[in-house]
Parts: sequence; structure tokens; C-alpha cells
Amino acid sequence: LTDAKRPRERINRKDARLDQVRQAYGRAVADDVVRALTELNRWNASGRYPVEIPWNDDEDREMTPAEIVECMAHELALKPF
Repeated sequence: LTDAKRPRERINRKDARLDQVRQAYGRAVADDVVRALTELNRWNASGRYPVEIPWNDDEDREMTPAEIVECMAHELALKPF
């Protein structure tokens, strides 16, 4: 599909493979598959391969750029040259 701004993909919710997932694991899992595909298209549309997102486990959220830099500096300080 295309809209006024850019081309985009429409997910076929009646796809046979998605229907198999829905039947085997339930609607919640099938919805998660659709959500994951949507996120892959949004954040990495060029290849649909997973991209690691630095995560703050203590606060259950994505790390800020400042936290990433701090973490990298800490890791580099621990490694001998």
C-alpha cells in the first residue's frame, strides 16, 4: 500500500501461516507475531532481521543514549589493553 507519505506493507491477518499459529497457540501469540513483524518493518524495514535494543532490565525500558555510553565506558574500563 501507499499513502501520501510513503509506501507501506499491509499484514494479511487471514494468512494461512498466521492462522496456523493462531490455532496452535491462540490469538494472543498470533497478535504478538503481527506486532513483532510490524516493529521489524518500522525499525528495520530493509532486511527484517532482528536488531538488538539495549534494555534497562531494572526499569523494564529501552536504555537512553546516555546510559548506553555509560555502559560502554564501564565495559571498556574493565578490559585490559
